[in-house]
Amino acid sequence: MSDDDVYWRAHISLPVTDLERSKAWYAELLGWQELMAGESGQVVFSVGALPGGQLVALRHHGDGTSDKFDPQRTGLDHVSLDVGSADALSDC
Repeated sequence: MSDDDVYWRAHISLPVTDLERSKAWYAELLGWQELMAGESGQVVFSVGALPGGQLVALRHHGDGTSDKFDPQRTGLDHVSLDVGSADALSDC
């Protein structure tokens, strides 16, 4: 899989307070394997795959807060779903 393949594939992106700790946790618990890592502005990220191919991006926002998790606060960065083609969207 090339770096270009990662950008268009279906994935979930999660904001984290400690990127290295999160990478280790997802790897140990879920079998997550890093495919690529990088930086974009204030964001340091790592994209990896779970067994079965689902991509999970972990993103640390340098200007973010380190507040503890609160299930009543919005916390998901984004979800991207693979629909195969733009025409498939009009069929929905």
